Amino acid sequence: MCFHPTISKFLRNFYDLLASLVNGLILTLKGIIVVGIFAFISSYIILYIINKIIKFRTNEENEIEGLM
Repeated sequence: MCFHPTISKFLRNFYDLLASLVNGLILTLKGIIVVGIFAFISSYIILYIINKIIKFRTNEENEIEGLM
């Protein structure tokens, strides 16, 4: 198609703007995913270490006593 030069320039600028927005969105989503994975892994490691030190588990007698 042959457009008027002003319309052609507008469409080219609009396409560039849309492409940059999509690239920014993809980059932002990648960052969110990386931070989420980091938070999950670090919290798992911290809870694992705390569980080894403090021992969260209780026996049945203590559990029944806590319910009363």
